[in-house]
Amino acid sequence: MAYGGLRATLIFSKYRRMLSNGVSATVGSVVGGHQRSLSAARDICREALASVSPSQLVHGSVRVEKRDAHVMRVGDKEYVLNHNVKVVAFGKAVLGMVGALESILGGHIVSGVASVPVGSVRDFNNGRKVRIMEGAAHNLPDQPALCAAEEILSVCRGAGEGEVVVAVISGGGSALLPCPIPGVTLDEKRTVTELLSKAGANIKELNTFRKFISQTKGGKLAEAAYPAQMVGLILSDVIGDPLDTIASGPTTPTRTTHHDIITLTEKYNLSQSLPQSIQNILSRDRNQTRGTESTRETVPIENGSYKHVHNVIVGSNRLATEAAAAKAESVGYRAVVWSHSVQGEARLLGEVFATLAHCAVESGLRSAVSELRKTPSFVNLIRENPAMARDFDHLKGKLARIAEDMGRPCDFCLISGGEPIVTVTGDGKGGRNQELALAFSVKHHQLKQESGSPAGPCECVLVSLGTDGQDGPTDAAGALGHSSILTTATAQGLDGEESLRRNDSHSFFSALDGGQYLLRTGLTGTNVMDIHCLLFTSIHP
Repeated sequence: MAYGGLRATLIFSKYRRMLSNGVSATVGSVVGGHQRSLSAARDICREALASVSPSQLVHGSVRVEKRDAHVMRVGDKEYVLNHNVKVVAFGKAVLGMVGALESILGGHIVSGVASVPVGSVRDFNNGRKVRIMEGAAHNLPDQPALCAAEEILSVCRGAGEGEVVVAVISGGGSALLPCPIPGVTLDEKRTVTELLSKAGANIKELNTFRKFISQTKGGKLAEAAYPAQMVGLILSDVIGDPLDTIASGPTTPTRTTHHDIITLTEKYNLSQSLPQSIQNILSRDRNQTRGTESTRETVPIENGSYKHVHNVIVGSNRLATEAAAAKAESVGYRAVVWSHSVQGEARLLGEVFATLAHCAVESGLRSAVSELRKTPSFVNLIRENPAMARDFDHLKGKLARIAEDMGRPCDFCLISGGEPIVTVTGDGKGGRNQELALAFSVKHHQLKQESGSPAGPCECVLVSLGTDGQDGPTDAAGALGHSSILTTATAQGLDGEESLRRNDSHSFFSALDGGQYLLRTGLTGTNVMDIHCLLFTSIHP
């Protein structure tokens, strides 16, 4: 078995044990001894993760056919194999993908380099054609990642006519492929990112500058491989799966110009704050590029398109959420996927789930949807997220049909995926999934207290899970939310609302019942953003 497949197997075995031994006991206490929610949560999360196993995804996307010669088929493209394949890989999930490639292509791979996070590798380099290099500790570009990036660039530059470079890419690839342009150091590149972030630049603007000062991002890695053919196998961790954004688009042309960068620095008043090396680069062509879009830092190879590159999205959040929904149906729940594009504040999303849960149990799904649209949390969440708003409009129709069958939503599961954010204003420790689960628990508890109504016919549990196994700078992948944990927390001297205010969700869940509400999987070897499952379970099935 290839090392990627073995690692995935160990990870999912560990995850099954964790869910069975740790989380089941926890959720059982939450819902008064009723185990069905726990069992369902365990099965749904396990299936979602298994569906985006990197090894499995590559085996489903690449195959070798024996004709007069061996042919590699990827989608609708074919490549003749003759010991002519080089592999470059970078990202949190590429270890399993590379292992699968070695299993499929065997001796046709002649060389390769993979840049993976620190802690990913054990003894996997022996006898392998693809050399594994660790870097980007704490998900930040560092010297080991730079060394790996330089090796990857060298592999691409050394590829020639008749060869195929397979670029294996996943989320986290940007930090694992730092290769500044000559004259700019890695520290200077970090300084630029910090200056832009503190000035309020968004992720698109940050990526624009990263591409400008990189030898690999914004399509430059693909340019380095020309005239060899290049195949991009991409596991998306970005909403909408935009090829130019995942890992900063190393195999996709960029439209960034000198003028774009000059405009960006002037917008945030950084012209004099940038490292001198970058100021020199900008001033060199400032006069000729001001007011024009014709000069490009990255020049597409053939009239604006890379005809030597074939990019394939092998997996995404959509695949995981659909697998979660199918598993929920198989264990007796009516399941609906709200959106694969969930964005915005994790706290607001938690409050939205709590409001929907409370209103649905109190008065049914149809009324819950109407009430939800009036709440400030929902209005603020979707204000700048048109994709979520569109998805919610579609969700209304699905929920209305379910409401006709069941009224109050017992044995129902609402699933979403995406990547919320946390605007940190406190001094605590946490991650977006743990903050979401805590916000859900706090809000749901408040709503139940305000209504004063007796327990309804079903219990609501929220599972929020980061598919990469690491939620923020913590050892947890996420957490479970339920209204009753606030009562338990108070009895143990914990303050959920104060912990939420301080962005201290990890400390809260770690202390509560010895950390049993936390989901701990270890690094899963995959990365397709987050999964959220809101389960309504009959108290008396």
